[in-house]
Amino acid sequence: MKRFLRVMAGPLFMVCMLLAALWLLHHELSEYHLRDFLRSLAEISSAKVALAVGLTILNYIVLVGYDLLAIRYIRQTMSFPRIALASLLGYAVGNNFGSLLGGSTIRLRLYTAWGFSAVDIVKLVLILSVTFWIGLFALAGVVFIVEPLPIPERLHIPVATTLPLGILLGSSAIAYAVLCAVRRKPLKIRQWEFSPPPVGLSLLQYVVASLDLMVAASVLYVLLPASLEVGYFHFLAIYLLALVAALFSQVPGGLGVLELVLLVLLSPSEPQAVVGALLAYRAIYYLIPLAIGLLVMGANEIAMNRQHVGKAAAVLGRWTTFVAPRLLALTVLVAGMMLLFSGATPAEHGRLKLLREMLPLPVIELSHLLGSVVGILLILLARSLQRRIETAYYVVSALLIGGIAFSLLKGFDYEEAAILSAMLVTILPCRRHFYRKGALLTERFSPSWFATIVLVIGCTIWLMSFAYKHVDYSGELWWQFAFRGNAPRSLRAMAVVTLITLAYTSSRLFRSKPEEPEMPTESELETARQIVA
Repeated sequence: MKRFLRVMAGPLFMVCMLLAALWLLHHELSEYHLRDFLRSLAEISSAKVALAVGLTILNYIVLVGYDLLAIRYIRQTMSFPRIALASLLGYAVGNNFGSLLGGSTIRLRLYTAWGFSAVDIVKLVLILSVTFWIGLFALAGVVFIVEPLPIPERLHIPVATTLPLGILLGSSAIAYAVLCAVRRKPLKIRQWEFSPPPVGLSLLQYVVASLDLMVAASVLYVLLPASLEVGYFHFLAIYLLALVAALFSQVPGGLGVLELVLLVLLSPSEPQAVVGALLAYRAIYYLIPLAIGLLVMGANEIAMNRQHVGKAAAVLGRWTTFVAPRLLALTVLVAGMMLLFSGATPAEHGRLKLLREMLPLPVIELSHLLGSVVGILLILLARSLQRRIETAYYVVSALLIGGIAFSLLKGFDYEEAAILSAMLVTILPCRRHFYRKGALLTERFSPSWFATIVLVIGCTIWLMSFAYKHVDYSGELWWQFAFRGNAPRSLRAMAVVTLITLAYTSSRLFRSKPEEPEMPTESELETARQIVA
């Protein structure tokens, strides 16, 4: 029992934090509708979007500095293209999924493919984390002391302002600098051993991490509405506090938590405009780098399959074998989430009107339902894809094709269909990575994967309830079929998705325990020794 609680404590904490954040967000935004946020998103100027994209590119260039410092710390050498690739994929995955689904293992597998020892990789991952945290402590310490923020009571943080937190974080950053200056022997904490870097390297840690955080904050800052009238330094303090809260929650990407703290502290007169900026920020800073990383992997895989390995591919090496299954599994997970979220929200009225002239109502109703079913199946199969199960590759490919068709038939969501098509094109050349035989949906789910499914279902239910909060619930909704019946369609789809999830979970919980393998007899062992000899 103790082991179970220890293993499940982290994932359960994440689920509770996200659900609490969603509940508070629902309260904060109770006066607004989903269409208000989408309208605000559409009103963001192309100039702001272009500036945010440029700052995101700059930020990912700065992020390469983390890996450069880590390589220098472990006294290794590596070509810049490989370091840049590890940084891009590592942070693109890590920023979106955090530690919940092993975002850090992408970087670990890459450096393993390039010949790094296990000891070097452990040191590298450790110094990467130390660099980020010590930079966050230093920058937040300075900002919170110079620009102390009053903390609203409804955030339930046990201090009135950020000044005490700034003093604590700033003192920790100073202590680290002193440690690097005076200690030469490794620092041992239980089974962990950390050798403080030289003073020069530690100063670069502060610079790289602080610059990273300031540029990341700038991406969101330029997307905010002009009516907000908040200075950059004051916004930086708000952003850093929101980031600290998001990191503490352990929710992947700080989803929900980051948005909640920013909305409460900014206290905008037009919350819908800030939510629109946050949606754009999520797409630009989180999803676009992930898509670019996926395309880089797909391009490299196509080059390898055609045996036309150019100079760049030769430099980077055959790294896809080590990261493709995990990266594709996470991509399929995103595809499933997108289909579920799409099924939980109303279709665009103009497109639905166009479909009404082309398709009968039963086709639209069935496509909406099947689109959500494809979404949950993709999420459940992502684990098998990560485990390199051959059948999962074929079924996922077929489901993506179905998802493309259903996206077009249920609401003419061509953007959604285009994204799914890009994912399909990336997955198809990667057939060689999926060679293991095994039945589908029998793979053991880790606590983190189980928590992910709960998080996705919880977010989908919240999104549906928020999108249709103006609709009065009644039992008659289940049996209403109409071209403009978005709420009944979403309700039925969510019910089927929940039933599929519960059925699968129950089958996993109550399945019979596999038979214990029999130990070989002494005669069998002797036969094996003769064969080996």
